[in-house]
Amino acid sequence: MDAIWIAEHNWVPCLEVLASLVGSALDADDHATISLGLRATDFEAGQWFAYEFSGRERVSFRLACDVGTCVLFVAVAASPNVEAEFGPVLRLAQSYRLVRDPAT
Repeated sequence: MDAIWIAEHNWVPCLEVLASLVGSALDADDHATISLGLRATDFEAGQWFAYEFSGRERVSFRLACDVGTCVLFVAVAASPNVEAEFGPVLRLAQSYRLVRDPAT
């Protein structure tokens, strides 16, 4: 999947969905590692942070902040089915604030 931008505040819910699509989860250690890794990224300079989830399937992804904006670029390498399911989530993350229902 080519890199697509999302609103930076949506990276956690997006990655929670991506992890669930492959039978994994975004846990506290993943969150901490990704948060730290994002600090050293710069889309314009080609500096990306790479990570992967492994469950029923393996998915790898790269993230890069567009420094000076509220945009984060996401590139995913997964099976065609996972990419097809995840694409609409990323498009929603461009224009909407994604939040977890506190009841779930």
